[in-house]
Amino acid sequence: MLQTLAAAVLLGAAGPLPAETPTATSPRVVEVQRPRSFRLKYLSAQLTVPAVAADLRSAGRVAYLGFDMASNSVIYQGSAAAHARVVEFLPAYEEESRTELWTYRLRHVAAVDAARVLDDRIREDGVDVHVLAVEKLNAVLVNGTAASQARVAEYITALDCEPPAGRTR
Repeated sequence: MLQTLAAAVLLGAAGPLPAETPTATSPRVVEVQRPRSFRLKYLSAQLTVPAVAADLRSAGRVAYLGFDMASNSVIYQGSAAAHARVVEFLPAYEEESRTELWTYRLRHVAAVDAARVLDDRIREDGVDVHVLAVEKLNAVLVNGTAASQARVAEYITALDCEPPAGRTR
C-alpha cells in the first residue's frame, strides 16, 4: 500500500482529479470510477506506471496511478475514459516490451567473433538487445523483443555462412 501512495504522489496525483480537458463553453463533471488493478505478467509494475502516466497525459486523460509490488499490479482510478485508455494501453505495452531469450547455435563462425560483430552492428542500427557468447556451445544468446530477435536472426544468418573452399574458421 505504501508503494501505491508513493507512486500517486510522485506522479502528481495528490488531491481531487481535475476535469479532463473541459471546453470553454461547457465544463464537464468527471465521474470517477472505483479503483481497479491490472496484473502484469512480464514487466515490473513499478517501472510501467511512468509509461502509463505518459500515455494518459498524451491522450489528455487524468488518473491516480500506483502499483503493488507483491502482486505486480498497476492500480488506477479515474474517469471511465481514463480507465478505457489504461485497459487498452497496458496489454499492448506489455506485449511489445516483452523480451525473449533465444539461443543461436553457430556452425561456421566462432561465437566470440559473432557476438562482437553482432554487438557492433546492433549498436549502429539501434536495435535494443543484449548479446552473450557461449564458447563451449559455440552459440550466441540474445535477449530482446520479438521484433529485435527477427532482426538479429537476419544478422546471424548473414554472419554464419559457409566459408569459401579451403578456408576454415
